[in-house]
Amino acid sequence: LPVENGGTLPGVVLLIGLITMVGALFLAGLNVFAPRERRRNLAAEFRQRVPRGRQLSGAGKRLVETVERFLRKDPDRHSGLALRLERAGLDWTPAEFGAVMLAGAAVLAVLGFGIFRLFGLVLFPVVGAFAGLAVLDHRGTKRSKMFTEQLDGTLQLIAGSLRSGFGIMQALGTVAEETEWPTNEEFTRILGEVRLGRDLGDAMESSALRVNSEDYGWVVQAIEISREVGGNLAEVLDNVSGTIRQRNTLRRQVRALSAEGRMSAVILFLLPFVMFAWMKFSNADYIDLLFDRTGGQIAVVIGLGLMVVGAMWMRKIVEVKF
Repeated sequence: LPVENGGTLPGVVLLIGLITMVGALFLAGLNVFAPRERRRNLAAEFRQRVPRGRQLSGAGKRLVETVERFLRKDPDRHSGLALRLERAGLDWTPAEFGAVMLAGAAVLAVLGFGIFRLFGLVLFPVVGAFAGLAVLDHRGTKRSKMFTEQLDGTLQLIAGSLRSGFGIMQALGTVAEETEWPTNEEFTRILGEVRLGRDLGDAMESSALRVNSEDYGWVVQAIEISREVGGNLAEVLDNVSGTIRQRNTLRRQVRALSAEGRMSAVILFLLPFVMFAWMKFSNADYIDLLFDRTGGQIAVVIGLGLMVVGAMWMRKIVEVKF
C-alpha cells in the first residue's frame, strides 16, 4: 500500500489483520450454526471442567480487572451494561464484555491503520464498538421477541397446572421443565431466586425487566395482584393469554405489511458500502482521494453521520407501535 513518504507498507500488518478476521468469522459461524442446545451444553461442560479464574491468562485477568475498576466508577454504567448482557442471555460480566470490546478495538485499529492509515486507525475501532453494542442489543431484542411469542403457551400451561391443583410455585416449575429457551431459562432463574429467599413478586419483576416485554409485564402484574387480593388466577391468566394472542396476531400482520419498507431501508443503508467496496477493488485511485485529502476525510465523516441519521429515521418510519 502506498504511504506518504513514497515507500510501501509491509504486508505483514494486513496479513495479521486478515487472518484475525477470518478466524473470528469462523468461530462466530461455529457459534451461530451450532444447535442452541449443543452450545449451551458445551458451555456448561466447559464451565464445570475449567474454573472461571483459570479461563483467562494473566494479561487477560489484568485487563478484566482494569475494565472492572473503570466501570465501577459509574454504577449506572456498570448496571446498565449488566442489564443489556442479561437481556441478551450472555453469561458474561460487564468487565469481561468490556475487555473483549477493547481487544477487538485493538485488532480493528491495526487493520484500519494498514488499510486507511490514520483515518482507519480512528474509524475502525469506533465503528467496531458501536457494532458490538448493536449486536448485543439485537440479541436482546431477538430473545425478548422469542419469549413474547412463547408467552401465550406459557400462560396456558400455568393456568392448566393451577386448575389441576398445583400451587403457583409448582406451576412455574412445570414451565421451567417443559418449555423451550428462553422461557425455561427465565423461569428456572425465578425459581432459583425464590428458593434462595427472594420474594416471588420481586423475582418476577426482575425477570420482566430482563425480558423487556410489555406483555410479560402485564402477566407479572396480574400474578402479583392475584397474590395480594386473591381470586381465580387461572381465569385471569386465560384472559391475559387471549389478549396477548390477539396482540401477537396483530404484530405479525404489521410485520408482513411493513416488510417492503424494512427491506428498502436495509438496501438503502447497505448500498453505499457495497458500492464503496466495488470501487475500492475496481478503481482504488478514485476512492483513495477520499482518504488522502482532508476534504475527502471530512466528506466521509459527514456521509457516515448522515447515514446514521437516515437509518434511525427509516427505522422510526417502519416501526409501528400499538
